[in-house]
Amino acid sequence: MDSQGSPSRKRQRVDTEPEVPPPAEPPVQDPVYYKNDGDCVILVKNTLFKIHRFLLTRDSTVFADMFSLPGNESSPQGTADSTPILLHDDPEDFRYLCWALYALPTELSAQSTAGGANVSKLIRLAKLVNKYQFASFEKWAIGIVTQQCVEHKYLTTCHHSQFSSLLGLASLCNHEPLRQAVQDTWLVRLQNTATPYASALNAATEYGHRDFQGMVYYILLQTLDKAEATPIPKTSALVNPAPKLSAAYNQILRTGYWSLSKYWERCCKGPPVTLPRSKKCVKDDHTNCLAGWEHVWRATIRNNKLDSKRVDVLESLDRLQKSFPKSRLIHSNIMPECAELAVQVVPSLQEELRRTMADHFLGPL
Repeated sequence: MDSQGSPSRKRQRVDTEPEVPPPAEPPVQDPVYYKNDGDCVILVKNTLFKIHRFLLTRDSTVFADMFSLPGNESSPQGTADSTPILLHDDPEDFRYLCWALYALPTELSAQSTAGGANVSKLIRLAKLVNKYQFASFEKWAIGIVTQQCVEHKYLTTCHHSQFSSLLGLASLCNHEPLRQAVQDTWLVRLQNTATPYASALNAATEYGHRDFQGMVYYILLQTLDKAEATPIPKTSALVNPAPKLSAAYNQILRTGYWSLSKYWERCCKGPPVTLPRSKKCVKDDHTNCLAGWEHVWRATIRNNKLDSKRVDVLESLDRLQKSFPKSRLIHSNIMPECAELAVQVVPSLQEELRRTMADHFLGPL
């Protein structure tokens, strides 16, 4: 009875059988790299490989150390299908490794020819040999990938999804030539093709390439600035032409827009740096050089029709740089010794802006 005098209802107990996981499928032998005369059995996921141990130990410090550890003498690991060495990799990746271990010299040399390499396969191979410290194979694989990307123009024709994998490989192996080639070509494709910005930003963030991240935001900003404004019916609002980005990315983009706009406004008001004094220019004469420098800077901006609302600051500085060396204003308003330094100011500003571009969007470190 409950507190109200009514008979209580007890939930009927139902006994249920515990769920039994489905039986695991028995491992299958790899059709190519389960070699009857092999002496090392390796299980990768559900695939058995049987290959020759010396091929693993001659270049890999990881496998050399693995095989040097004491084991069970009655049933040493890796000697039979029932006691394989367990690796938690993708069987396809390990198959690529086996291919490299057993490949003939002609097969390896063919990878360096134009169109002769499966770059996707080599990327996965390079990551695996890096993991297991195959020093020679890592050097060879990443060298071939770089050659395909730089010499054979793979980056200009591959699908944009490959860029993230290539940048990840370059970061993993700390390979500067490949990283630079990938980033430079990625930026060009962002400017000239319908390449997604989000994937570039995600890769730059994941692999910690701050300078690249800043340039991706900068190119995106120029794309939006040049986009046609499409009105929305029945409102004064306009369609936002921005690609679909996260709220965080959009906030960073707005921050960069504000910072670069203010930077260029400052440039339009006067030279952002003081003209250095040449050792040959006496102090009294340099006072005139400084006044002339102010005049030359403002006049050059005005003559090039560079208004203060521009956000393509690099292009604006480039136009200034092309004007300065041939400008009569410089040589008529500034002493010759200081005029040589004046011509060098804009290239220095361009270099500094590229170096610190990420600071405009992400804030200084």
